[in-house]
Amino acid sequence: MAASLHCCSRRLMHRPTPRAFCGGGYAVGMKEMVYASRAADLVRDFGAVVLSPGYRLSPLAPYPAALDDCFTALHYLKQHAASFGVRSDQLMVGGESAGGGLCAAVCIRARDEALVADIAPKILRFHVLANSDSAEDQALKLCVKDLLLEKIRDDAAADQIAGKEDLKAYILSESSTLKTAAEDFIHSFGYDYGVRVGIETCRFPVRTYGDMTFPAGMYEAVRVTIGNGAGHNFWCVLYPSLCYTDSIHASMPEVSKETLKSLIPENDYEALLRSGPQHSPSDEESSVKKSEQETVSLPTVKIRFRIAELFS
Repeated sequence: MAASLHCCSRRLMHRPTPRAFCGGGYAVGMKEMVYASRAADLVRDFGAVVLSPGYRLSPLAPYPAALDDCFTALHYLKQHAASFGVRSDQLMVGGESAGGGLCAAVCIRARDEALVADIAPKILRFHVLANSDSAEDQALKLCVKDLLLEKIRDDAAADQIAGKEDLKAYILSESSTLKTAAEDFIHSFGYDYGVRVGIETCRFPVRTYGDMTFPAGMYEAVRVTIGNGAGHNFWCVLYPSLCYTDSIHASMPEVSKETLKSLIPENDYEALLRSGPQHSPSDEESSVKKSEQETVSLPTVKIRFRIAELFS
Protein backbone atom coordinates (compact mmCIF):
# COMPACT_ATOMS: atom_id res chain seq x y z
CA MET A 1 0.00 0.00 0.00
CA ALA A 2 1.42 3.36 -1.04
CA ALA A 3 -0.01 5.33 1.87
CA SER A 4 0.16 4.50 5.57
CA LEU A 5 -3.04 4.52 7.63
CA HIS A 6 -3.47 5.61 11.21
CA CYS A 7 -6.71 4.85 13.10
CA CYS A 8 -8.24 6.49 16.11
CA SER A 9 -9.51 4.20 18.82
CA ARG A 10 -13.32 4.30 18.75
CA ARG A 11 -15.21 2.26 16.17
CA LEU A 12 -18.95 2.35 15.60
CA MET A 13 -20.42 0.53 12.60
CA HIS A 14 -23.20 3.08 12.11
CA ARG A 15 -20.89 6.10 12.21
CA PRO A 16 -19.29 7.65 9.14
CA THR A 17 -15.54 7.29 8.74
CA PRO A 18 -13.65 10.47 7.92
CA ARG A 19 -10.24 10.41 6.29
CA ALA A 20 -8.15 13.43 7.25
CA PHE A 21 -5.22 14.67 5.16
CA CYS A 22 -2.54 16.71 6.90
CA GLY A 23 -1.32 20.04 5.53
CA GLY A 24 2.20 21.35 5.10
CA GLY A 25 2.27 22.90 1.64
CA TYR A 26 2.81 19.42 0.13
CA ALA A 27 6.47 19.79 1.16
CA VAL A 28 6.48 19.27 4.96
CA GLY A 29 4.21 17.73 7.56
CA MET A 30 3.22 14.28 8.77
CA LYS A 31 0.02 12.35 9.35
CA GLU A 32 0.21 12.87 13.14
CA MET A 33 -0.34 16.62 12.61
CA VAL A 34 -4.03 15.95 11.99
CA TYR A 35 -4.60 14.93 15.59
CA ALA A 36 -3.64 18.35 16.88
CA SER A 37 -6.62 19.82 15.06
CA ARG A 38 -9.81 18.09 13.93
CA ALA A 39 -9.39 14.34 14.28
CA ALA A 40 -9.65 14.17 18.08
CA ASP A 41 -12.84 16.26 17.96
CA LEU A 42 -14.41 13.90 15.41
CA VAL A 43 -13.62 10.90 17.59
CA ARG A 44 -14.82 12.54 20.81
CA ASP A 45 -17.96 14.23 19.50
CA PHE A 46 -19.19 11.72 16.92
CA GLY A 47 -17.54 8.42 17.76
CA ALA A 48 -16.06 8.32 14.28
CA VAL A 49 -13.11 6.31 13.06
CA VAL A 50 -10.51 8.72 11.67
CA LEU A 51 -7.82 7.51 9.30
CA SER A 52 -4.93 9.83 8.55
CA PRO A 53 -2.75 8.61 5.67
CA GLY A 54 0.82 9.72 5.24
CA TYR A 55 1.78 10.75 1.72
CA ARG A 56 5.02 11.38 -0.10
CA LEU A 57 6.19 14.99 0.02
CA SER A 58 7.03 17.10 -3.01
CA PRO A 59 10.79 17.62 -2.40
CA LEU A 60 11.35 13.90 -3.02
CA ALA A 61 8.24 12.93 -4.99
CA PRO A 62 6.59 15.63 -7.13
CA TYR A 63 2.96 15.69 -8.24
CA PRO A 64 0.97 13.50 -8.58
CA ALA A 65 2.71 11.34 -5.93
CA ALA A 66 0.78 12.81 -2.96
CA LEU A 67 -2.53 12.51 -4.79
CA ASP A 68 -1.75 8.94 -5.83
CA ASP A 69 -0.94 7.99 -2.24
CA CYS A 70 -4.08 9.53 -0.78
CA PHE A 71 -6.30 7.99 -3.46
CA THR A 72 -4.68 4.60 -2.86
CA ALA A 73 -5.44 4.98 0.85
CA LEU A 74 -9.09 5.79 0.12
CA HIS A 75 -9.38 2.79 -2.17
CA TYR A 76 -7.75 0.59 0.47
CA LEU A 77 -10.17 1.82 3.13
CA LYS A 78 -13.20 1.15 0.93
CA GLN A 79 -11.98 -2.36 0.13
CA HIS A 80 -11.14 -3.17 3.78
CA ALA A 81 -13.83 -1.19 5.59
CA ALA A 82 -15.02 -4.22 7.56
CA SER A 83 -11.57 -4.75 9.07
CA PHE A 84 -11.78 -1.23 10.51
CA GLY A 85 -15.29 -1.85 11.81
CA VAL A 86 -16.93 0.67 9.49
CA ARG A 87 -19.27 0.74 6.48
CA SER A 88 -17.87 1.23 2.99
CA ASP A 89 -20.85 3.42 2.02
CA GLN A 90 -20.29 5.94 4.82
CA LEU A 91 -16.86 7.38 4.08
CA MET A 92 -16.01 11.08 4.21
CA VAL A 93 -12.84 12.85 3.12
CA GLY A 94 -11.40 16.00 4.70
CA GLY A 95 -8.19 17.87 5.25
CA GLU A 96 -6.59 21.17 6.15
CA SER A 97 -4.49 23.52 4.05
CA ALA A 98 -2.65 21.33 1.54
CA GLY A 99 -4.73 18.46 2.91
CA GLY A 100 -7.84 20.32 1.80
CA GLY A 101 -6.47 20.52 -1.72
CA LEU A 102 -5.76 16.81 -1.64
CA CYS A 103 -9.26 16.20 -0.32
CA ALA A 104 -10.81 17.96 -3.35
CA ALA A 105 -8.47 16.21 -5.78
CA VAL A 106 -9.17 12.76 -4.31
CA CYS A 107 -12.93 13.27 -4.56
CA ILE A 108 -12.67 14.42 -8.17
CA ARG A 109 -10.50 11.44 -9.07
CA ALA A 110 -12.91 9.04 -7.37
CA ARG A 111 -15.80 10.52 -9.36
CA ASP A 112 -13.88 10.41 -12.64
CA GLU A 113 -12.58 6.88 -12.22
CA ALA A 114 -16.08 5.61 -11.51
CA LEU A 115 -17.21 7.23 -14.76
CA VAL A 116 -14.24 5.83 -16.68
CA ALA A 117 -14.99 2.34 -15.39
CA ASP A 118 -18.45 2.61 -16.98
CA ILE A 119 -17.54 4.15 -20.34
CA ALA A 120 -14.06 2.80 -21.12
CA PRO A 121 -15.24 -0.71 -22.13
CA LYS A 122 -17.61 0.84 -24.68
CA ILE A 123 -15.24 3.16 -26.56
CA LEU A 124 -11.95 3.00 -28.46
CA ARG A 125 -9.57 5.95 -28.24
CA PHE A 126 -7.01 7.17 -30.79
CA HIS A 127 -3.52 8.27 -29.74
CA VAL A 128 -0.76 9.63 -31.97
CA LEU A 129 2.71 10.38 -30.56
CA ALA A 130 4.97 12.77 -32.47
CA ASN A 131 8.68 12.11 -32.96
CA SER A 132 9.55 15.27 -31.01
CA ASP A 133 8.18 18.64 -29.95
CA SER A 134 9.73 20.53 -32.84
CA ALA A 135 7.21 22.53 -34.86
CA GLU A 136 7.89 20.40 -37.93
CA ASP A 137 7.35 17.11 -36.09
CA GLN A 138 4.19 18.38 -34.44
CA ALA A 139 2.75 19.50 -37.78
CA LEU A 140 3.76 16.20 -39.35
CA LYS A 141 1.98 14.33 -36.55
CA LEU A 142 -1.27 16.08 -37.35
CA CYS A 143 -0.94 15.31 -41.05
CA VAL A 144 -0.35 11.63 -40.26
CA LYS A 145 -3.36 11.72 -37.94
CA ASP A 146 -5.57 13.08 -40.72
CA LEU A 147 -4.24 10.50 -43.18
CA LEU A 148 -4.90 7.52 -40.92
CA LEU A 149 -8.29 8.70 -39.70
CA GLU A 150 -9.46 9.19 -43.27
CA LYS A 151 -8.26 5.73 -44.28
CA ILE A 152 -9.82 4.06 -41.25
CA ARG A 153 -13.13 5.81 -41.83
CA ASP A 154 -13.17 5.00 -45.55
CA ASP A 155 -12.34 1.33 -44.96
CA ALA A 156 -14.87 1.08 -42.14
CA ALA A 157 -17.59 2.49 -44.39
CA ALA A 158 -16.64 0.26 -47.33
CA ASP A 159 -16.50 -2.90 -45.21
CA GLN A 160 -19.54 -1.92 -43.14
CA ILE A 161 -17.56 -2.17 -39.92
CA ALA A 162 -19.81 -1.47 -36.95
CA GLY A 163 -18.96 -1.70 -33.29
CA LYS A 164 -15.83 -1.48 -31.21
CA GLU A 165 -14.79 -5.13 -31.51
CA ASP A 166 -15.16 -5.13 -35.30
CA LEU A 167 -13.08 -1.97 -35.52
CA LYS A 168 -10.39 -3.47 -33.28
CA ALA A 169 -10.27 -6.57 -35.47
CA TYR A 170 -9.85 -4.37 -38.55
CA ILE A 171 -7.02 -2.38 -36.92
CA LEU A 172 -5.17 -5.54 -35.91
CA SER A 173 -5.53 -7.14 -39.33
CA GLU A 174 -4.58 -3.97 -41.21
CA SER A 175 -1.91 -2.59 -38.86
CA SER A 176 0.88 -3.26 -41.36
CA THR A 177 -1.10 -1.49 -44.11
CA LEU A 178 -1.70 1.52 -41.87
CA LYS A 179 1.96 1.55 -40.87
CA THR A 180 3.10 1.49 -44.51
CA ALA A 181 0.68 4.26 -45.50
CA ALA A 182 1.94 6.49 -42.69
CA GLU A 183 5.62 5.78 -43.40
CA ASP A 184 5.22 6.39 -47.15
CA PHE A 185 3.58 9.73 -46.38
CA ILE A 186 6.33 10.70 -43.93
CA HIS A 187 9.13 9.64 -46.27
CA SER A 188 7.59 11.70 -49.09
CA PHE A 189 8.49 14.80 -47.05
CA GLY A 190 12.10 13.69 -46.60
CA TYR A 191 11.83 12.29 -43.06
CA ASP A 192 13.10 8.79 -42.26
CA TYR A 193 10.89 8.13 -39.21
CA GLY A 194 9.41 4.70 -38.73
CA VAL A 195 5.83 4.19 -37.48
CA ARG A 196 4.34 1.69 -35.04
CA VAL A 197 0.61 0.94 -35.02
CA GLY A 198 -1.11 -1.21 -32.41
CA ILE A 199 -3.85 -1.42 -29.77
CA GLU A 200 -2.82 -0.69 -26.19
CA THR A 201 -4.40 0.24 -22.89
CA CYS A 202 -2.92 3.55 -21.80
CA ARG A 203 -3.71 6.50 -19.56
CA PHE A 204 -5.45 9.48 -21.14
CA PRO A 205 -5.64 12.92 -19.53
CA VAL A 206 -8.87 14.92 -19.39
CA ARG A 207 -9.93 15.72 -22.95
CA THR A 208 -12.80 17.79 -24.38
CA TYR A 209 -14.37 17.09 -27.76
CA GLY A 210 -16.91 19.74 -28.69
CA ASP A 211 -19.36 19.84 -25.78
CA MET A 212 -18.23 16.52 -24.26
CA THR A 213 -15.43 16.11 -21.71
CA PHE A 214 -13.94 12.67 -21.06
CA PRO A 215 -12.27 12.21 -17.66
CA ALA A 216 -8.69 11.06 -17.20
CA GLY A 217 -8.19 7.33 -16.88
CA MET A 218 -7.14 4.10 -18.54
CA TYR A 219 -8.63 3.51 -21.98
CA GLU A 220 -8.09 1.03 -24.79
CA ALA A 221 -6.65 2.90 -27.76
CA VAL A 222 -5.26 2.61 -31.25
CA ARG A 223 -1.76 3.95 -30.66
CA VAL A 224 0.38 5.36 -33.46
CA THR A 225 4.00 6.16 -32.58
CA ILE A 226 6.05 8.22 -35.02
CA GLY A 227 9.83 7.85 -34.76
CA ASN A 228 10.97 8.21 -31.15
CA GLY A 229 7.48 9.05 -29.91
CA ALA A 230 9.01 11.70 -27.65
CA GLY A 231 6.75 14.61 -28.61
CA HIS A 232 3.36 15.81 -27.46
CA ASN A 233 0.37 13.70 -28.40
CA PHE A 234 -2.88 13.85 -30.29
CA TRP A 235 -5.86 12.24 -28.52
CA CYS A 236 -9.43 11.58 -29.62
CA VAL A 237 -12.20 8.96 -29.60
CA LEU A 238 -12.10 6.62 -32.59
CA TYR A 239 -15.28 4.70 -31.72
CA PRO A 240 -17.78 6.19 -31.71
CA SER A 241 -16.01 8.69 -33.96
CA LEU A 242 -15.61 11.86 -31.91
CA CYS A 243 -12.42 13.03 -33.58
CA TYR A 244 -12.91 16.51 -34.97
CA THR A 245 -14.57 16.84 -38.34
CA ASP A 246 -13.90 20.58 -38.12
CA SER A 247 -10.72 21.31 -36.19
CA ILE A 248 -11.32 25.06 -36.07
CA HIS A 249 -14.86 25.02 -34.67
CA ALA A 250 -14.47 21.67 -32.85
CA SER A 251 -17.75 20.30 -34.17
CA MET A 252 -18.70 16.70 -33.42
CA PRO A 253 -20.67 14.32 -35.64
CA GLU A 254 -24.17 14.16 -34.15
CA VAL A 255 -24.61 10.57 -35.29
CA SER A 256 -21.55 9.57 -33.26
CA LYS A 257 -22.89 11.31 -30.18
CA GLU A 258 -26.15 9.42 -30.58
CA THR A 259 -24.22 6.16 -30.89
CA LEU A 260 -22.31 6.93 -27.69
CA LYS A 261 -25.56 7.80 -25.94
CA SER A 262 -26.95 4.37 -26.86
CA LEU A 263 -23.86 2.57 -25.52
CA ILE A 264 -23.61 3.99 -22.01
CA PRO A 265 -26.07 4.73 -19.17
CA GLU A 266 -27.95 8.00 -19.54
CA ASN A 267 -26.48 9.45 -16.34
CA ASP A 268 -22.95 8.76 -17.64
CA TYR A 269 -23.75 10.49 -20.92
CA GLU A 270 -25.12 13.48 -19.05
CA ALA A 271 -21.99 13.53 -16.88
CA LEU A 272 -19.82 13.81 -20.00
CA LEU A 273 -21.88 16.81 -21.09
CA ARG A 274 -21.97 18.42 -17.62
CA SER A 275 -18.18 18.33 -17.31
CA GLY A 276 -18.02 21.26 -19.71
CA PRO A 277 -15.18 22.28 -22.03
CA GLN A 278 -11.79 22.21 -20.33
CA HIS A 279 -9.41 21.70 -23.23
CA SER A 280 -9.87 22.94 -26.77
CA PRO A 281 -8.94 21.59 -29.15
CA SER A 282 -8.20 17.98 -28.15
CA ASP A 283 -4.66 18.46 -29.37
CA GLU A 284 -3.94 21.54 -27.27
CA GLU A 285 -0.25 20.69 -27.28
CA SER A 286 -0.09 21.96 -30.85
CA SER A 287 -1.97 25.14 -31.72
CA VAL A 288 -1.80 24.54 -35.47
CA LYS A 289 -4.95 25.27 -37.42
CA LYS A 290 -6.36 22.90 -40.00
CA SER A 291 -5.12 24.87 -42.99
CA GLU A 292 -1.59 24.75 -41.59
CA GLN A 293 -1.76 21.05 -40.79
CA GLU A 294 -2.20 20.35 -44.49
CA THR A 295 0.57 22.66 -45.68
CA VAL A 296 3.02 20.56 -47.64
CA SER A 297 6.10 22.56 -46.67
CA LEU A 298 5.26 22.46 -42.94
CA PRO A 299 6.62 26.01 -42.34
CA THR A 300 8.10 26.55 -38.88
CA VAL A 301 7.76 30.35 -38.76
CA LYS A 302 4.12 30.37 -39.78
CA ILE A 303 3.18 27.92 -37.02
CA ARG A 304 4.96 29.98 -34.40
CA PHE A 305 3.13 33.13 -35.47
CA ARG A 306 -0.17 31.29 -35.19
CA ILE A 307 0.64 30.29 -31.62
CA ALA A 308 1.40 33.92 -30.80
CA GLU A 309 -1.92 35.01 -32.31
CA LEU A 310 -3.91 32.49 -30.33
CA PHE A 311 -2.52 33.79 -27.04
CA SER A 312 -2.59 37.50 -27.93
